[in-house]
Amino acid sequence: MAYTGHGHQIPGSIAGSIRDVPKSPARCGGVENCPRCILEAEEYHHMVGEPTDFQQRAKLMVVEYMDRLFAQNRPGETPPTYEVYVVWFAKTLQNWKAILGTTLPDGRLFELTYDGDKKMTYFDAYVKMDNFPIPDRP
Repeated sequence: MAYTGHGHQIPGSIAGSIRDVPKSPARCGGVENCPRCILEAEEYHHMVGEPTDFQQRAKLMVVEYMDRLFAQNRPGETPPTYEVYVVWFAKTLQNWKAILGTTLPDGRLFELTYDGDKKMTYFDAYVKMDNFPIPDRP
């Protein structure tokens, strides 16, 4: 579920869990009366369109990218079945950022950043090189 900077739910955003609810929203009037909350709700809906939120839009962009990549490398073959999941998500001012992964065993991660000033999404794809533990020293 998406919230304004003052902690009010943005109407039409996809429901999340109870843990997502801000502890104490500001007493500003919310998306009906507060100019800041109204503007943030409008930016949110302008960016993602009704009724999809940024995380859903980011997942769709990753699916389109991966399917296009598969079609380029293996023309005529059916793409494999996989899921896209959100690893991390944050909103800072008018910008949104999500890091996503897939259930494919290729080690790819995707970083999608929406720039609210430019009304543009930036898409970065990475391949995980290493994964090893480093214990704390006593």
